[in-house]
Amino acid sequence: MPGVDAGTVYSEVRIKLSKLDGDLTAVYQRLGKLEQTIKVSSNSSTASFTKMFASIASGQVVANLASKAIGALVSGIKESIQVSIDAQETFAKYDEVFQGMGSEAEKAAERFADAFDLAGVTAKDMLSNTGNLLQGFGATRSESLAMSEAVNTLAADLASFTNFSGGAKGASEALTKALLGERESAKSLGIAILESDVQAQLAKNGTADLTGEALKLAKAQATLEIITRQAKNSIGDYARTQDSTSNTVKRAGEATKELQVQTGTFLNPTVETA
Repeated sequence: MPGVDAGTVYSEVRIKLSKLDGDLTAVYQRLGKLEQTIKVSSNSSTASFTKMFASIASGQVVANLASKAIGALVSGIKESIQVSIDAQETFAKYDEVFQGMGSEAEKAAERFADAFDLAGVTAKDMLSNTGNLLQGFGATRSESLAMSEAVNTLAADLASFTNFSGGAKGASEALTKALLGERESAKSLGIAILESDVQAQLAKNGTADLTGEALKLAKAQATLEIITRQAKNSIGDYARTQDSTSNTVKRAGEATKELQVQTGTFLNPTVETA
């Protein structure tokens, strides 16, 4: 296999980054022109607005309100573009972690997002974070995808059941740490796991004599089984309480994020959806 020329790779990366910067600059320039156009239109209409609302507000007040609305619009569009750029990095990470899984990986993300009303980028972020750590323990991509979906499904239900302040993502991080042997944070979700519990589960599974990465993965699987048993009352909680105030607020936040990703992608052609 021929060697890789680091200088060439660096140059190509810089060219791509420069192109992205240029594209973003062009987008923001268009937004600036849009803002100026609306402001000019608003100024020409101030007189009629002033007459219309003379009994309740001065013309300056109306102009100020219009200016604030324009500023908020432009700010929101710029934020959407940045959210879409960040989302693209998450999509790329997901594709890398579950490389070669094809439609199976996409369907898993869609199932998870649909079941818990998550933005696609949130679902892929959670699944890829867990999957990447499990692969570090020696799990195959297929094994890590299945375990990641199970872990994050439990996390979302536990977050709903306990009204966890960190939400589904925070719960996922706590459970993933537990799989790695860092079990303290899982207690905030009502999950308490002792080393003796894990050893007993390993013996039950017939994997206590494994060594190295195989033992690490077996411990992660044993820990997941223990968590599943302890979380039995929370399983399905999100579906049962989907219309609660807390879950409604979270759902609205995820819907807003999804809209930002789509809006930013539409406005910035350098970003692609996944």
